[in-house]
Amino acid sequence: MTQPTAAGYRGLSYWHDSVGAAGDALERRPGLDGDADADVVIVGGGLTGLWTAWYLAEREPDARILVLEKEIAGFGASGRNGGWCSALFPRSTASLAKTHGREAAVAMRRAMIATVDEVGRAAAEAGIDCDYVRGGTVLYARSAVQERAARADVADSAEWGVDALEWWDAAQTGAAGAGGGGFHPPGARGHPAQLGS
Repeated sequence: MTQPTAAGYRGLSYWHDSVGAAGDALERRPGLDGDADADVVIVGGGLTGLWTAWYLAEREPDARILVLEKEIAGFGASGRNGGWCSALFPRSTASLAKTHGREAAVAMRRAMIATVDEVGRAAAEAGIDCDYVRGGTVLYARSAVQERAARADVADSAEWGVDALEWWDAAQTGAAGAGGGGFHPPGARGHPAQLGS
């Protein structure tokens, strides 16, 4: 099987292309040439695998941690996403509480919100310039159905006191065709290929 070249990896996403243009060789690391001993083996060098290795190493500095990745770090969805770091979840806090109880739902929402800031903190601590900027997330409403859903999310957030969602009118969103939208302050953007390299 032919191994992808740096040019091939650059074609994966805007993120890969930009780090390649900045001088990252985008080369696969040598594979295992035999048996290896490790305390923890992580399969996959995406953001989940790399964050897991980071926190394990921080917590257990003497642990032998092995990250296995077939391609390059951030090859999959981690390096092909939109570059946002969001605490949004596809279920409302009320829905989570109905299934798991109020305490668990609120705890989960607080943890997700804290994670956004943790990405910025950990990147700064590691000296990784991943263009992290915390500026919130806008959920655009371009139809009556989307507006009802966004307004319901804003009302839901006020009831639970965890998410500080706000309703923005069309002018505040700045998006052509949007009738308004929900603004979620705990959101950020970053460069995932710089974060994962």
